[in-house]
Amino acid sequence: MDDVTIEKANYVIAYYSHLLTWQERKALRHHHSTLKLKDVEDRRLTSMHLKAGWLSDDPIILNYLKRGTRSSYLTAQTEF
Repeated sequence: MDDVTIEKANYVIAYYSHLLTWQERKALRHHHSTLKLKDVEDRRLTSMHLKAGWLSDDPIILNYLKRGTRSSYLTAQTEF
């Protein structure tokens, strides 16, 4: 899979996310939740997302996202 582009990675994530590992799915959930909570100042919402599993405090998940979302998507696709 040398020709993986961000468009292809986004397509696979959108339509075949069931193929992701649990860490990749958790990272994706965490990323989407942080985008939703970006301008929210209510700590109760953040703690609710954390309890529900939409946010993660797992160092493996957070480290995975440190590389950047686009990089994570491309890496996720080349690891299959």
